[in-house]
Amino acid sequence: MDLVRDKAVDKMRERIAELGGMLFDRHLTDACGGNMSARVGDLICLTPSKAGQAQQWQLEAEDVLVVDLDGKILDGKGTLSRESNIHLGLLRKFNAYGTGVIHAHP
Repeated sequence: MDLVRDKAVDKMRERIAELGGMLFDRHLTDACGGNMSARVGDLICLTPSKAGQAQQWQLEAEDVLVVDLDGKILDGKGTLSRESNIHLGLLRKFNAYGTGVIHAHP
């Protein structure tokens, strides 16, 4: 089974894209930065660098990166942000307590 094309991963990518737009529209983040991530099994869905600046948080599911636990990009458009390592570390360490991280600029 191709885990990158797993239905749970696809659904999470859609949800992250949707939430990014909602946060921006509600002025809970801005175009300067921030990012979101969520763990799905041994994969992490993560917004790309400059999602706010370049796209004003109007992301499509395909824009959301899928990475392994070491941060290797497996699918998606764009590059990792400089904060990606923080997301990866938190999602590896605290997986039992939750599955997502939101870094916003309200």
